[in-house]
Amino acid sequence: MRTQKSKKSKRRPPERPPADEALLHLRLIQHGTHIVEMFKKFFPAEFKAEGVDYSSCHTLLASYDCFADLVDAKLFPVHNFSSNDLIYEEPEGCLDTMHICLHSFPNMLWYENFGNFRSFGLVERMIVSAAGYETFPDVDLRLPKDWRFSTEKLQEACWKEKGTVSRLWLAAVAVLGGTGNCWLDCTEDEYYQAEPPDWGETQIEWLAAEYEEAQRIKKDVEQFFAWVDRPSRVATIRGLLQRAQYVDKPARARVQTHSGKPLVETLGEIL
Repeated sequence: MRTQKSKKSKRRPPERPPADEALLHLRLIQHGTHIVEMFKKFFPAEFKAEGVDYSSCHTLLASYDCFADLVDAKLFPVHNFSSNDLIYEEPEGCLDTMHICLHSFPNMLWYENFGNFRSFGLVERMIVSAAGYETFPDVDLRLPKDWRFSTEKLQEACWKEKGTVSRLWLAAVAVLGGTGNCWLDCTEDEYYQAEPPDWGETQIEWLAAEYEEAQRIKKDVEQFFAWVDRPSRVATIRGLLQRAQYVDKPARARVQTHSGKPLVETLGEIL
């Protein structure tokens, strides 16, 4: 599943004195117990067949890599442990910290792909323009001054529609980065600036569920874009996007009394 190479350099394991090898072996055993337990829980059949080879630091690391490779193949894209050179110097941190391969699952964020915006479909350009982020010569959905775009209003409008057109809202939040799913909304830069996830059961379950949901969302959005790629359907899309644009009216000032309550409420109490 992983298609990205680790940002860590990949070189052959360094030659180490026997004493250092023995110390690394002990550190891998001591700080890898949670890896063994997760191997048992998530992949019991594979654990039963492969087991964990404790005979040397290299065979033990290969067993840990076997677990990470199974996570990558069956749950979500992630780098294995030996892809990080620091495993030989700081095994404790490397066995605790997960390095997911975020863009083995390409997202649909417009700002991630803006350098190649000419590859955007017409409806994608319409979404970005209607939301007020960019203008395009062939799209006339620019937001007027003091107007806003609301994905909530778009959702309300789309839910009243029947059939595939109702997925416009889902396509819009995928393009604009509002799905709430980390695989679809998070950029690579944001990921590397954030605290990386830990290797733990809760994190694995959550990331696997998010990844499964992201695949469903992406499939639905891709089906929508394939369906909408007809001139006869553009007018409907335009109308729905325009219904999500609204005037941002400033809130009307409320006169306050000395008590801090609005004047209307104070008068009501007196009367």
